[in-house]
Amino acid sequence: MGSPKVGKDCAYLEAIESNILEQPAVKVWLKINPNYAPPSRVEHLRRWASPKPFVCRMLGIETASHAVIAKRCKLTAGLQEKRFYEEILPQLPMPSLKYYGSFQEGDEHLWLFLEDAGGRQFSFHKPEDRKIAVQWLINLHTHSARLGKPSRLIERGPAYYLERLTNVQSTLELHADRDVFSAAERQVLAASLDLLDSTASIWESISALYERLPQCVIHGDFKSKNIHLRSDQQQASIFVFDWEYAGWGTPGIDMWRLDEEEYLLAIRPYWPHVDISTVREMQNLGSVFRSVDSYFWETRRLNHPIHATAKIKLNENLSLFNVQMADALQTFSTQASVRRQAAG
Repeated sequence: MGSPKVGKDCAYLEAIESNILEQPAVKVWLKINPNYAPPSRVEHLRRWASPKPFVCRMLGIETASHAVIAKRCKLTAGLQEKRFYEEILPQLPMPSLKYYGSFQEGDEHLWLFLEDAGGRQFSFHKPEDRKIAVQWLINLHTHSARLGKPSRLIERGPAYYLERLTNVQSTLELHADRDVFSAAERQVLAASLDLLDSTASIWESISALYERLPQCVIHGDFKSKNIHLRSDQQQASIFVFDWEYAGWGTPGIDMWRLDEEEYLLAIRPYWPHVDISTVREMQNLGSVFRSVDSYFWETRRLNHPIHATAKIKLNENLSLFNVQMADALQTFSTQASVRRQAAG
């Protein structure tokens, strides 16, 4: 085993170059891909004991043009990603990573094997990267909308997020008055609950807006960590991975770091009926849904013992989400007022 490489700037946690055939990922790889050679090196990108999926990179496979990523994830999430790689992405015009297959391990886990994206991590701060990302999303959104909702794909629409919102409300109501929290911390929890109550009170209007706006396949976690960029002498291409949160929904969920003017300019040839106000409505609806998701994942901390560090992190994150949700609700109210004036 190579020396451990730990730190935010390191590409891997540890490298393994001996007893390769004993590695779980390699055993599964050779089982489903007997015509490929075993790797000469395995790099762990996430620990086996992590609550998140185990991920490793397999290098030196002579018959593969790139390194191969092996991912061991929970069965439900894994089947969602598998469906994308096998059924949905091949129908869409964007470049995608080569898919080497999957293997179900018992009743709880699934292995996925994909080409390593390589290149460099994408940055929303670079205009040239952002321009490529906009075109990639336009292709995903417009072409999938034309094909229609794939069968068995989760709809990440109002019903999905209302269930999560209700879950968060129940969790906050149960824990908001616990003695473990200081008066200031309880204020933050109470503010979160008030904002979610306000959101729930206008959910019928949120649902009506969702039905009026375009719907398509969404990635659902369109962040720099899930996007890599490769360049050759002719052009640069982005490769997007981690499709476990993907589904059918509003394009706005993927637009959170993009400029609405850039998106509008790129989408006009495909959706000429979409104007800037519609783009802004999509983007803000995506903000409401993403905020609900953020509350959902963060408040799961409350179901476990809360130590001092976790309390600080919870308080900081909820304070941030409160600002984001308040802004989204104010924008929603303003946009609704403008629509009423235009209609009347």
